[in-house]
Amino acid sequence: MLRYPERLGHYLVLLVTLGIPGLVACDDSQEDVMIIYAGMEMRAGEMTLGGSTVGGTMMGGVAGGTMAGGTMAGGTMAGGTMAGGTMAGGTMAGGTMAGGTMVGGTMAGGTMAGGTMTGGTMVAGETGGMEEGDPCELAGIDPTSPCAVSIYEIKDPARVMLDRVVSVEGVISAIRSGDEGVSHLVLQVSSSHPDYRGAAYSAIWVYLNDSAVDLPEFSVGESLLVTAELKDFFGQRQLRAVSSLSELGNLYPNIVPTDVTAGDVATGGGLSEAYEGVLVRVSPVEVIITNPPAGPGDRDPTNEFVVAGGLRVNDFITSLQPLPEIGETWEQVQGVLRLGNGDVKLEPRSREDIGRVVPEGDPRGLRINEVDYSQPGADNLEFIEIINIGPDDAPLWGVTLELINGTNLSAYESYDLARSADVLASGEFLVVGSTEVLMSLPGAVSQLTLSEAVQNGPDGIRLVHDTIGILDSLGYGGLSLEEGSAQVEDEDVDGTRNSIGRCGPDLDQNEIDFVQQLSTPGEPNDCQ
Repeated sequence: MLRYPERLGHYLVLLVTLGIPGLVACDDSQEDVMIIYAGMEMRAGEMTLGGSTVGGTMMGGVAGGTMAGGTMAGGTMAGGTMAGGTMAGGTMAGGTMAGGTMVGGTMAGGTMAGGTMTGGTMVAGETGGMEEGDPCELAGIDPTSPCAVSIYEIKDPARVMLDRVVSVEGVISAIRSGDEGVSHLVLQVSSSHPDYRGAAYSAIWVYLNDSAVDLPEFSVGESLLVTAELKDFFGQRQLRAVSSLSELGNLYPNIVPTDVTAGDVATGGGLSEAYEGVLVRVSPVEVIITNPPAGPGDRDPTNEFVVAGGLRVNDFITSLQPLPEIGETWEQVQGVLRLGNGDVKLEPRSREDIGRVVPEGDPRGLRINEVDYSQPGADNLEFIEIINIGPDDAPLWGVTLELINGTNLSAYESYDLARSADVLASGEFLVVGSTEVLMSLPGAVSQLTLSEAVQNGPDGIRLVHDTIGILDSLGYGGLSLEEGSAQVEDEDVDGTRNSIGRCGPDLDQNEIDFVQQLSTPGEPNDCQ
């Protein structure tokens, strides 16, 4: 029995060499040092040659046994902690590793092939590339010719080089629409696919606005074969310049969210790179920041919020309005991860993904009620008034007021009405107007500030719900939209402030529904 005369302030790793390798483990949580050497187990206070010992059992030799200051079951280890396999440096549980840190099959740094990791990233046994080399180069395919690869391969910078034309198969997990239709898709490898290797590196964003093909109607869960160029977009690998797109139908079940912690996938988190693009779920949720500062290329207010763990939740795909209060909690939030404006952000695909309690009710009673878009001189008394003509509360979540440019029929400005209130009661008004108008509103009328002047025509206005579609529209100044065009003009006469306002029941015919009247923001229309 060997005993040290005093406690060590910190632990030494002793490596004894007598022609046969020896092993020592150190652990700051223990107060002793154990040496395993060719069938000999030695602690700071005791040593046993093979067989059994007090304070642990050893199964003879270096392989097998339990160690204090690091755990090892089989294999050979030099430094760190290991359960099975061979390790040199770092921390590992299972497999073979040289450098880096691996715990329970999770490793940051290195590329792993056949259980051996020497650079790249591996998460819980999942890796972006189990093989080495560029598969397109190995096959002798010219960079400008399509090369069939997996999403795992194109997400690995060590495998497929940028600017190469690739053909990739995946399941649509998210769809993002802009002013000109669908602008982005996310493709992910289904867990039912025979080549599935796990969630890490299994998804990629596809940019569609520069596509050279006509785009079909997309649906979540549909499988696609996409041929496009592999590009780097401010640090995010994505597919761009789509040259071919084939719909494969619903070959696999819809993508199921992978459960993660917010801190792991937030900016700088251990899984943020591996899970970029992946559909994930965070639970539970606590809001700690609203409207965090804008990153590069973004603008304030960001209309984002941050949950405990530092993960930003963003509105790239669906509106988050009204933003939650700091301290608000709910069960979960899910969405696809996106690297944008210098941060990794969670992008919910719909209000159902956000997990908050959505106000009940029917928004189809919302109408454009009155518009004053022109005054003599500076147009500083402009407003648009919304009314709920339905019998019950109309939820404002998901409802957007769009100002339509008559030249190209696109929205030159839009307003999320839920920023003013959760619901609009039957018969109540909501006024989107200039500061001067809002200061003069009666009582507790819901309101939003105009951020841009209302164009004088020929232009239009739309009320749009994010799932129902167009709730109401008004063309004026000669522009005809879905319900035609108002035949009257908003002209002030002899110092009298006039507007165009709705009178009588909604006939869905703007030339009949709207008349010239006295301007009455926040009050019933003057239809005399």
